Amino acid sequence: MHLISPAFYYLKYLVSHPDGFSNDAIKERCSVERVDYVSDAYLDKLRGSLKIPVPFYPTDKRHKKSLKFLLEEGIHRLFLTDTHMRMAHAVLSKPRAKEFIETNILLRVPLSPIAAFVSQHCGLSCTAAALQVYQHYFWNIDLLDSTEMRVLLAMRIEQTADTVPEFKDKKKLLQAAYYKDPRKIAADLPSSPMAVMLAQMYLGIRPGKADLTMRMMETRDLALIRAGEAVMQSSLNDSVRFLNYANGSRILEEMLQLTSKPEDHMQDQLRAIALRTDTHDVPFIHQLSSGRHTVEMAPLKDTNESDEAFVANGSHGSGDGGTER
Repeated sequence: MHLISPAFYYLKYLVSHPDGFSNDAIKERCSVERVDYVSDAYLDKLRGSLKIPVPFYPTDKRHKKSLKFLLEEGIHRLFLTDTHMRMAHAVLSKPRAKEFIETNILLRVPLSPIAAFVSQHCGLSCTAAALQVYQHYFWNIDLLDSTEMRVLLAMRIEQTADTVPEFKDKKKLLQAAYYKDPRKIAADLPSSPMAVMLAQMYLGIRPGKADLTMRMMETRDLALIRAGEAVMQSSLNDSVRFLNYANGSRILEEMLQLTSKPEDHMQDQLRAIALRTDTHDVPFIHQLSSGRHTVEMAPLKDTNESDEAFVANGSHGSGDGGTER
């Protein structure tokens, strides 16, 4: 297992900064901004891997060597900031917005609805493009697999207990809070509408209107999958787990029979194939072809047939005016 910080590119920016931040300064900054620095050894390794040009003028677009270095390392937006980068950096000062964004990115929710919610409820001006920048620099989950992400989130408890004086000897309290962290929930669950709803509940957000029948069908299917998992294993309590999951799926099937109406299901199917009337005017051929078309609609006569007709007519004509021998 090779652990990488989701803020990999942000840490590269910090260790390459002309101000020469020390490891302690970087860790203090990351602690305030709630960014994962991993360890001192990780920062040292990252610092040693960068070949910073000399001289280094990262804020000067005209300095070719510096600009080339920034582009190759993927950190140019942090030195040459724009509107989207400023929006992304502002998220670090809003813990609730940061928590919401990171949880939903873990669940692979599209960035546009995330940005709309943050702009409406978190007091930040946010766009999908700004979230794309935030994801690259501060929460790049594509750099880690699912196991590494879970380990990284668990490491926060260890680091907080060791570095923050207020939480010294309170590791149990931190662990209890960790199990209800929506990011931990999102890291453990597969990406699905049900997982998004569950994570929103842990965020203190009331989920939107949901199709109860679809949720019960999804839960039933998951219960059957877990029952199959219990059958294939041979540990002590697998038979009990199989029985519980099988009974749960049976109960859900019975509930579906009681709550779902056949006519509603038929209407949903009809809506999927219903024809919709297009109210726009039918375009003329001149609009479709921009004048590049022919008006000849009748098919041309075949050349061979025309020649045969000409020969036939010619033979009759010469028979009328000539003498038969």
